[in-house]
Amino acid sequence: MNHTRAPVNGNWVWYNTKHEHSGIALFSSAQVHDGTWKSIRKERDQTLQRYYDQYPHRFRDRPTTPAPQTYVGINLPEPNKQPAH
Repeated sequence: MNHTRAPVNGNWVWYNTKHEHSGIALFSSAQVHDGTWKSIRKERDQTLQRYYDQYPHRFRDRPTTPAPQTYVGINLPEPNKQPAH
């Protein structure tokens, strides 16, 4: 059984620290958890804005750099909807 755990554990480390998740604005889970996503987002945004300033004809509008949602969950209630009784 132990021989099967090593590859799985390695995948979890990669998945949590290296994989850029589309659901959290292409940051890793670890970056969102420890807050380092904020400085990374700032650097991404500065790079994107410089590129826009050099090549505005390649964009329709000034681009924005996405950030992770502030409130997330599974099966969240819809806004302004009363819970079932």
